[in-house]
Amino acid sequence: MINIKNNKLPFAKLFSIGILSLISANTVNATPITNVALWKTVAVNTGSFFSSPVAAVMGDALISNYSTLTDSLLFEDTHQWNRGTVWWHESADDVQNEITVFLGDKSCKVTRLTLQVDSNDDYKVNWIDAKSGLSYSASVQPITSDGLVKVTIPVKAYTKAFTISHDENGRGDDLYAISEFSAIGTCK
Repeated sequence: MINIKNNKLPFAKLFSIGILSLISANTVNATPITNVALWKTVAVNTGSFFSSPVAAVMGDALISNYSTLTDSLLFEDTHQWNRGTVWWHESADDVQNEITVFLGDKSCKVTRLTLQVDSNDDYKVNWIDAKSGLSYSASVQPITSDGLVKVTIPVKAYTKAFTISHDENGRGDDLYAISEFSAIGTCK
């Protein structure tokens, strides 16, 4: 029990108790900032994933399940682009290949995206704002190196889903790969 009336506690302790009370009161109702894409549903469109003339040449390429894109596990930088990733040969058909990560029923406020992608290609992440209905996009332009690299970009998104594709106006060799997608934010 705190006896303030008789001043039995020094001012520093009272001040510390007051600060801790304020912190506790503010964090009890706070929504945690986390990877809101963790283990969320991943879907692809009808584009040609994992099939191309390159697949015959790269017979040892390991195909990954779409769900691994949101498992929060990263390969080391420079990991081979087509081993354990979701990859596609863009010119294998007339469809713009797209991967969509659904965040759930609630809209999420996202401030940062992290992707691990093939380093010699540019990508685009699109979303529809849950309040305005307007479409937005962010460019993902990795630093060129060998294999996969991690790219983090700031965003201001309020959405239920993100769609990833190659950037039609950016760099690319028609062979695209992604191994991880995370969206840091809160869902209410």
